[in-house]
This record gives sequence, C-alpha cells and structure tokens, in this order.
Amino acid sequence: MTTTASVLSLLGLALFTGVIAWQGIGEVGAALAVAGWGLFVVASWHLLPMVLDTRAWRSLFGPRGPNRLRQA
Repeated sequence: MTTTASVLSLLGLALFTGVIAWQGIGEVGAALAVAGWGLFVVASWHLLPMVLDTRAWRSLFGPRGPNRLRQA
C-alpha cells in the first residue's frame, strides 16, 4: 500500500469514528442492535455485485492502468 493510500485510509477511519462519536455511540449501537442479523445479511448479499464489478473494472483497465483503453 502506498503512503498516500495509507494516509487516506487513516483519514477515512478518523472521519468514520468522528461521525459515530458525533451521533452518539450508544444510539448507533442501539440502532444496530434493532437491525440485528438482517443488516449483516443485506451487507453480505451486496458483496457479490461489488466483487463482480471490481473484476469487470479490472478487466477493462488491467494492471497497467487507464492508458490501456487509449491503445485499443
């Protein structure tokens, strides 16, 4: 992972933590408890299209990046 990706990942994690703290950790926990396992099932079901979309973009751009489309 590059330095930029690491910094942006940490920034995103800090932003996520800040939003959760701002909304109230107890309230967020209570909302997740009410949602129960259904939330996990929906998130898991969404994983399949995300993986397929990722593979499709990878086949378009390949390991060399977006310049591959200009050469075609």
